[in-house]
Parts: sequence; C-alpha cells; structure tokens
Amino acid sequence: RRKTLDSGMEYLFTDTVGFIQKLPHGLINAFRATLEEASYAHILIHVLDVSNPRREEQMKVVYQTFDELKCGDKPVITVYNKTDKEDVELPLPPDPRAIATVRISAKYGKGIDKLTELLEDWLKSQKKCLEIVIPYDKGNLVSLVHGNCEIIESDHRENGYYFKVFVNEEMENRLKEYTI
Repeated sequence: RRKTLDSGMEYLFTDTVGFIQKLPHGLINAFRATLEEASYAHILIHVLDVSNPRREEQMKVVYQTFDELKCGDKPVITVYNKTDKEDVELPLPPDPRAIATVRISAKYGKGIDKLTELLEDWLKSQKKCLEIVIPYDKGNLVSLVHGNCEIIESDHRENGYYFKVFVNEEMENRLKEYTI
C-alpha cells in the first residue's frame, strides 16, 4: 500500500502474512515466499498481539524467522497491538532488538499517530538535508526533486530553482553538482 505520511513523504508498505505456527507442510513454502519480502524492506514493523498469552513465544518465532530470512539486522519498530483489551497481562514483554516500541489499539485508532511519528522520525534520520539550486535550463530535474525528495523550502532565484530538501543517498548523488 502506498502511503503519504504527514510530512509529505511517500512510502510503500507491504503487509506479510501473520505468523502461524504448526502450519501444514504444503503451506509453509507459500508463507515463506510472502515473508521473504521483508528482506527488501528498509525497516520492519513488527505487530504483536499483546492479548495473546503466547505473545513472548510468538515474538521469538518472528525474530527466528527474520534471522532465517537474513533480515535480522534490519531496524524494527515493535507495535504492541490490542492494548485496549482489559485482559492484557502487564508488563508488556521488552523487545531489546527493536529501535522503538509503541502501544496501539488498531481497533480504536489509538497510538497510530505515535507510530506514524516514530516511523517518520526514523525515515528522516536516514536522509540528509541538502540545499540545491537547479539551473532553469535543467527543468527536468525539478520533477525528479518533487517526486523523490521531501521539500522543506523552495523558491525561484536569479540562477535557478532553489530547494531545501531531505534526500536519500541515491538522490544525494544525483543532485550533488547542484548543492550549494
């Protein structure tokens, strides 16, 4: 699902199947193929059903699977879901592998703003802020900036289009010669 965050940054989110233990052998490969998408992710959002009495065991299985898929070194935000339920056993299990944790109730939309904020903060931390001036005769680069950068500021200057932007490494390299 393509999502535009509050900052205007646009990202693609992929939902993998839930972890189901003791699957029939014929289904294991189908689920594994879906989970392999995690290896292409920049960050993993691990949603844990905290109302499940086997939640700590499920967390271990998730991390074992991440390790098997060679994506155990990717940053993880652990989302403790269903915190609205009265029978949730406290304290919640710690997650030392996560860069952050957040409590939510997807059913009632509580905590989603905090999750979005954590995600945006992490995404921004992976980007660099640049100030660039693109000459007017290189107008084709302007659409590249609009489509691939988070624009903080823009203006028309005597020598070209001015932008203050957050960029990933690829865009930094493409725009290097226009940096001021």
